[in-house]
Amino acid sequence: MSPVRVLIAPDRYAGLLDAAQAAEAMAGGWTEGAPHDDVPRLALTDGGPGFVDALAAVVGGELHMVTVSDPWGRPTPATLLVSPEGSTVHLEAAQVCGAQLQQRGDDPLAASSAGLGQLLEVALGLHPARIIVGLTGALALDLGLGMVSALAPRTDPGADAILHGGARGLGGLAPDDLACLTSAAARFAGVALVGLGDLKQPLLGLAGVAATHASTLGADASAAQRIESNLSHAVAVIRRFRPEPKDLLTGAVLRVDREPGVGAGAGVGFGLTLLGAAVRDGVSEGLVLVGAADSFRGVDLVVTGTAVLGWESLRSSPSAAIAQLAQAHGIPAIAVCGRVEAGRRETMAAGFSGTYAVASSLAGWSTFAAHPARGLATRAAAVARTWSPPDPHPPATPRS
Repeated sequence: MSPVRVLIAPDRYAGLLDAAQAAEAMAGGWTEGAPHDDVPRLALTDGGPGFVDALAAVVGGELHMVTVSDPWGRPTPATLLVSPEGSTVHLEAAQVCGAQLQQRGDDPLAASSAGLGQLLEVALGLHPARIIVGLTGALALDLGLGMVSALAPRTDPGADAILHGGARGLGGLAPDDLACLTSAAARFAGVALVGLGDLKQPLLGLAGVAATHASTLGADASAAQRIESNLSHAVAVIRRFRPEPKDLLTGAVLRVDREPGVGAGAGVGFGLTLLGAAVRDGVSEGLVLVGAADSFRGVDLVVTGTAVLGWESLRSSPSAAIAQLAQAHGIPAIAVCGRVEAGRRETMAAGFSGTYAVASSLAGWSTFAAHPARGLATRAAAVARTWSPPDPHPPATPRS
């Protein structure tokens, strides 16, 4: 009997393990449970934390380490990946705008995306034909205007202070402060700028970025409401400053704040759009970038997973996407997760042939979170014994 080929292809386990670490732990456990199996690994990405590392593992290229500003102006390291032929630079917004950078006492209303603009400045200096920005996981609630301002010449200290001041400064934004939009966008002439993130996240309103993400930065209800108000004001000013196109059939104005992807990266997608970027779905594009379809050759089973498999991850996540892709190829897919919060009917409809939790209840979550790699390895080993037939010709045990 030929060995079973099992593709280990997890998503990141948010706050616990990145996708590569999860793949390593799961592959180790699977090999323990089914040592006769062939177990290749593939780290999935949706443009969020671990995006650069996941691509580097698959496509190779050259990594560039730089130091830029975090959302509160402190120096923080970041990594850019230049493709092997040098035509594409990949970078990750969460590295410089993520919640992991926040320290006690940092003001959520002051969080700026200026560091991402500095990272794009470095990318432009490498003279690529294309720049791809992973947006998922960014949490600077300033519409990406700090990023835009960082790419423009310093001509107006007052405007710089407003645009670099996070959501707090945007309440005083005026049309005269927006001269930087034109000069910053001009920097990308001849460069294809692409953002990867959630196309369905609204920018404003009850389900907008302030309502969805402000609490993650520690903003209370009052602060979240102020962020929403200031973002709404800034959007209105920008719409007056920047002419909006009209639908050729209906004549309706195509509002920039309602374009798909402007809410990606907690609203940084809006700023990228002002720079002329195309924002694409991070989940589907991520599968393409890591070559998920090509990795199915000769595979008998796909094993994926994420921290919590629930309604949100079934709606849009790399783990659900690869299960659906595997199903289209006639390959069963299973998930080994921290928790499973969806029913069997929902998970089967999403393409999963089986789901397995490390923590079977909320009470077991703290144990898993304390040692996630160990928990994943142990659960994967047990699942391997269920899914992989035993080797009919095991190696002989030497006599003592």
